Formats: sequence, structure tokens, C-alpha cells
Amino acid sequence: MIACPLCSRSGGTARTLFDTGVAHLLSEKTLQYAKFAVAVLGKRLLRRETVLRAVAILIALAVGWVVYMIAMMMTVYDGLLSLILQPIMAVFWSVLTVGCALLLGLIFKIPVLGRLWRKSSLPAILLISASLFTLCFGYSLGLRQSYTDPETQQQIVLLRADAALGSYFVLLFTIANWPLKVRQGTHFTDEWARVG
Repeated sequence: MIACPLCSRSGGTARTLFDTGVAHLLSEKTLQYAKFAVAVLGKRLLRRETVLRAVAILIALAVGWVVYMIAMMMTVYDGLLSLILQPIMAVFWSVLTVGCALLLGLIFKIPVLGRLWRKSSLPAILLISASLFTLCFGYSLGLRQSYTDPETQQQIVLLRADAALGSYFVLLFTIANWPLKVRQGTHFTDEWARVG
């Protein structure tokens, strides 16, 4: 004899136990919890802040790809092979950089830092402006470094690596973690209490 662990009903066979288990899974209370879980998940995924954050991440990925491709065309463009491989590398480095930016952006989960970051968009605008200014005009302002081409042994003068990579990261960090105004909503634990 096999007993059902949920209701201690004894059944003679595994088939009977399976039917009893399915009946428990389809019980009204279980369906009620399942409907609530789907509703909460849907609300969380379609909340204004979640959608805006997803849009900010997509914009950061697109900007990262464009900046990488511009830098590639200005430095290592090598004909058709570059046009085939570099867009793939641009996607890889943009995803990696935005992923790191999002991990570092978890610091804004600390309430004090989060409130300061979301208080105004001005710091974010200043960071984006400074990083774009460095990427566009840093070379002209003297942020240069000499590199040697390993194939031709020629000296190449480019924007310093720390200025280029730092500005690239700050740009994508600021866009991906754009300060959104968070609305106060109901807590889902209160809704769980009403269902249970």
C-alpha cells in the first residue's frame, strides 16, 4: 500500500497515487496560488521601472556597439575581414561592458546611494558628456600614447588606453544605470497574505 503524503489517503497502486497527486495539484487552492504567482510575475516584468531599465540596457548595448565600431574604423580597420569580425567583437565587448556596469550598478541598491543617484539626472548627464568629450576630443587635448604596430613596426599615436577604456565604461555604466524615478507600490507579501 502506498499513502499520499498530502492527505494520508491510502492507495493501492502507483497509478492511484498519481491520480491523487494530480487532484491535489489541480485543487482550488493550488490554482489560486499559481494564478497569483503568474499575476505577480507579470506585474513585476511589466512595471514601468522594469521596462525603462530594459530600454536603458538596450540603448547602452547599442551605444557600446556604435562606439566600438567607430574606434575600430579609426584604428584597426583591415578591409573586408574587419567588417566581418569586428561587429561580432563589438557585440561581445558591449555585452561584457554593460554586464560589468550592471553589476557595479548594484551599489545603487544601497538606499542612501540610490536616493542620491535618482535625485537628479544632472550627474548622469555630466558623466555622459565628460566621457563623450574625452572620447571625441581627448586626442586633441593631449591624451595620447604611442603604440608600435607588431606587423609593420610603425609608431602609431592614439588616444591613451586608460582614457579610452575608462570613458567607454563610464558612458555605458551611466546609460545602463540611468537614474529612474522609482514609484512606491504595494508590497507583494501583503497580497500573498490575502490569498493564503
